[in-house]
Amino acid sequence: MKKIVRILGLLICIFFVGCESANDVPNGYIQTTEEGSSTLVLKGYESSSFGFSIFQPEGFNKPFYIKD
Repeated sequence: MKKIVRILGLLICIFFVGCESANDVPNGYIQTTEEGSSTLVLKGYESSSFGFSIFQPEGFNKPFYIKD
């Protein structure tokens, strides 16, 4: 019984360590990982009931549409 409690405690600790929120970018923006690449940021999209989504990334004057 003592062994089961220890294993359960270890699994709970591993779960909380594994679910730590590490998605926060410390400098406030997304960095590109390869030289010469660009980052596209989602500005917004319309309802999917229209059959498409609208994206307007940084650096583009007009949005582009992605049809589902």
